[in-house]
Amino acid sequence: MTEAETFKRALAGEDLAFAPIVWEELPTLVHQGGTGWWLEPATAQRLVVDAANVAGADAMFVRYDRRAVSRVAGHGRDGDEALELLTETEDICAGYELCVRLSGSAPFAVIAALPGVALLEAAFGASEREVAEDALVDLARGFLEAGAHALAVVDEDHEDVTNSVRRAASVGDFFGRPALGISLAGDDFAGWVEGAKSCQVVATSSEGDWPTISRGIVTTRGDISGLWDASRLRAVGSRRP
Repeated sequence: MTEAETFKRALAGEDLAFAPIVWEELPTLVHQGGTGWWLEPATAQRLVVDAANVAGADAMFVRYDRRAVSRVAGHGRDGDEALELLTETEDICAGYELCVRLSGSAPFAVIAALPGVALLEAAFGASEREVAEDALVDLARGFLEAGAHALAVVDEDHEDVTNSVRRAASVGDFFGRPALGISLAGDDFAGWVEGAKSCQVVATSSEGDWPTISRGIVTTRGDISGLWDASRLRAVGSRRP
């Protein structure tokens, strides 16, 4: 059974899968250089695969959400037109290509993280919420067409996660793929698979202690790439029940 198959079984409440969030400081974690690595799909593929091997992960997050939004908005591109063209930017296109590469060769599942609607609306100064919702839908469709096994909205704004993952799930349903909501408000953690009651989504402690479940999806309390080194990530992955 491949790691991706374990992840699929976990979604159905039939197995336990590990899906750590490891992204921003990925090159440092796996002891490789990589300025602008997320814009080079071949480099990003190698880094994500290395981290997955260290963790013994069943699924890995591909995170072209906050970075892509901040880069595009930071270059003075805003308004409805910029939102409508977000899927054509260098960052997002690199994310699509990474999904194609990973889904075609890696044994683990690929979870594409999406920016929340409120983040898109605020960052680009959308004229109305529907424009930001349409941008989210376009991003979701693009990542699923690129081979992502699941979508996710990961943010500290619980309300935005709740609303956004519901919108993402409407796209995921068309492709037969799930959408995860992960809310990281303060010290609180809330995780779920939209519309699915059979699968728990819980997190390790900040120190890496495993929760006491035997089925479901275990992730981390946010991105741990700048907090844990490879030895700790390997140790945490090896502690699964």
